[in-house]
Amino acid sequence: MATDAYGKDYGSGLAQFTDGSTKHVLELGKKVHYFNPSATPLFTLLGRVGKRSTPVPKFEWMEDEQFLKRSTKVTWASDPAPSKLSMNRQAQMELIEIGNIYKVTVSASGTCNTDYIIVEAHDGLEITCGMISDVTGNVATYDATAVNFGNATGAAVLEFEGTADYKAGSASAGDKWTIHGASQGYKEGADLQGMSSKKVRRLANYTQIFREPYQITRTAKVSKQYGEQEYARLQARKLTQMKGNIEWALLTNGNADADAAEEAPRRRFAGFGIGQAAGVGVVKSNDGRGDAAFQWDSDNASATVAINELDGIIGDIFQDQLSGSMTKTVFCSNKWMKELVKVVRSSAGAQFEAGMGKDIKAGLRVSSYMGPIGQLDFVQHPYLNGAHEDYALAVDFGNAEMRALSQSDVQLRKDIVKNGQDGVTDEWLYEGGPEVRNEQTHAILKLV
Repeated sequence: MATDAYGKDYGSGLAQFTDGSTKHVLELGKKVHYFNPSATPLFTLLGRVGKRSTPVPKFEWMEDEQFLKRSTKVTWASDPAPSKLSMNRQAQMELIEIGNIYKVTVSASGTCNTDYIIVEAHDGLEITCGMISDVTGNVATYDATAVNFGNATGAAVLEFEGTADYKAGSASAGDKWTIHGASQGYKEGADLQGMSSKKVRRLANYTQIFREPYQITRTAKVSKQYGEQEYARLQARKLTQMKGNIEWALLTNGNADADAAEEAPRRRFAGFGIGQAAGVGVVKSNDGRGDAAFQWDSDNASATVAINELDGIIGDIFQDQLSGSMTKTVFCSNKWMKELVKVVRSSAGAQFEAGMGKDIKAGLRVSSYMGPIGQLDFVQHPYLNGAHEDYALAVDFGNAEMRALSQSDVQLRKDIVKNGQDGVTDEWLYEGGPEVRNEQTHAILKLV
C-alpha cells in the first residue's frame, strides 16, 4: 500500500463527491501536497494556501484598483511616443483615471511641451494624453495641440501628480471648465459630477488536464514476492511524475491557450513563463526577463553595492503595499542561493536566516532575507537548476491559489480499462489551473 510522507496510506476505495455521487476513484484534495513537497514546492504551496473548485474549465475573476496613489514617477530609457505613454508596471496605473488632470514634471534629459495633461484614454498600461494650455485657480483651458513627451539624450523621468477631476465628455480647443477634486473642494450648490471611470480588470485562466496511467498484469499483482509492492511503487512513481508535470507547467507555461474551434478542446493554462520571452505569462510588470530593474548583478564592485542593488529590487517588488502582502516566497536555484549567501556574508549588516518552514510552507527549508520594506522567503527549487538557474520567481501567496475543476482534483482512478486485458490499468488525473491575481505583486528576478 502506497503511503505519503507522514505514513498515511492513500490506497484504493470509493470516494463520495459533494453532489452525493460515488465513483471508484480516490480524490486526494489537499492531502496530495503532503507527498514529496520538496519536489514540487510551487504546486504544494499554491494548493495549501487556498483552493477553490471551478464549475467550468474557463474561470474568471475581477480586480479593482484601490486609488492608492496620488503621484507617481516613471522612467523611460527612450523617447515615449507623442501623446502616449506606456507605464512600466500595473501598480503605476493606480493613479491614472480617464478625465483627470495631472501636473507633469520632467527631469533628467526629458522634455514636455506642457505642465498639465488630461488623460483621454488608456488601454492596459498605455495612456493617451491631451494637452492643457493653462490652469488658473480652478479653471483649466484645453489645447488641441498634442502633448509631446521626449528626451534628447539618456532617460526621461516624468513625475505625475493628481491635480483635479474633469469627467465631462469631449473637449474642443479653447474650452474652459471648472475643475474640482479633493484639494480644490466643490462650489456651493454644485451639481453632481460623473462617477469614477476607473476600469475593473476582468481576467481569466483555464484548467489544464494532466493524466498519468500505469498498468500491472494480473500475474504480477498476485505474485507474493513483489505484487503489491510493485503496485504501490507504480502508484507513487506516477503520482510523483504527474505532480512534476503540473509544477513544470506552472513555472514555464506562457499565455493561456485553448482550441476554441474544437468540440473537445485541449486547454493550456497561463503560467509564470520562466524561460519565455518578456511579458509572456501572468507576470507583466516586475519582469526580470526584459526589465533591467529586476536583474541582479551579485558580482558588483563590492558586497555593499550588491546588497544595495538587491534592496532596490525588493523596493520595486513591494511597490503595491495595499493589494500585496509584506512577505513573498521566492523559488530559486542553487546558484541563486550561493550568490545570495556569498553577498550577505561579505556585507556589513545584511542578515539571512534559515529554518524549516511551518504552516503553509509545508516543512520546506526556508531561508529568509529581511529587506528594507518586506521579507523574502527563499525556497530552493529543483526545476530552476540547469537551463533556468539564473531565474528566481517571487510569488505573493495572498494573491495566488489553484482552481481545480469540480470533481477533477488530484485523484486516483482505479481499473479504468475494461477491454478484457489480463491486468489492471489505473490512472492519476488532475484538471486545474492557477488563479494569479494582482500580477504586479509577483515578480521574476534574474541574475546577470
